[in-house]
Amino acid sequence: MEFEKKFAIYNFIVLSASVIQNFLCRYDYLDFKYHYMSLLLYTKLDFLFMLQNPRRYSLFIHHIATIYLLQGALLYPEFEKYSDLSLLEFTTVCNSLNIFYKTRTTLLLRNATWISIRLCLLPYFTYELLTTILHTNVFLYVRYGHCIITLMILSFEWTNELLKLNLNNISQLYYIVPVAYQLYTHQYSKLTLTVLYWLFLTTQLCTRIIRYENKLLFNFATSYLLLL
Repeated sequence: MEFEKKFAIYNFIVLSASVIQNFLCRYDYLDFKYHYMSLLLYTKLDFLFMLQNPRRYSLFIHHIATIYLLQGALLYPEFEKYSDLSLLEFTTVCNSLNIFYKTRTTLLLRNATWISIRLCLLPYFTYELLTTILHTNVFLYVRYGHCIITLMILSFEWTNELLKLNLNNISQLYYIVPVAYQLYTHQYSKLTLTVLYWLFLTTQLCTRIIRYENKLLFNFATSYLLLL
């Protein structure tokens, strides 16, 4: 418990600075590349502490996707809207605050930011970024689309786990990526195949995979193959 509180303080300080950086970038006081570089460093360092976390499996997936996306944001101007996704760190700031300084107010703040940012704003940010790169650079959509939607899927999965909702098909949202691409490129025969396969996955036969992280990786891989 002592380690958890110390780590929460560390997260609170580092990610508060990251959120401030984000707003400084928006008002042209700081170049976005420095913000992304600091987030990249923090994410890599966080691997050192991940083994202590009971959600280390899903966090490992999250961090790999985040590192890949941050490298893309540093390389391609089409990733300008990634700065909206990096606002997710504000929910971690509030969660960390609630760990080392637990009150009714911090609990309310944590829940409010989680619902408003991760469950409401994040789907919109994801749609905006995917739409932007699909219409400006299809290559980037194929290369990064699945990692972009991974952050949203994990937010939904963590909420599902916390509230014990027992929803089995959340990671099937990955199939949005090939469906949108095939519609945009008029590949209607492949689109039919993708939709039929997606419908097949909703059967009970395909929802028995143990652990949502395993389902996530399975749906990531198969939906990516349908994109090629």
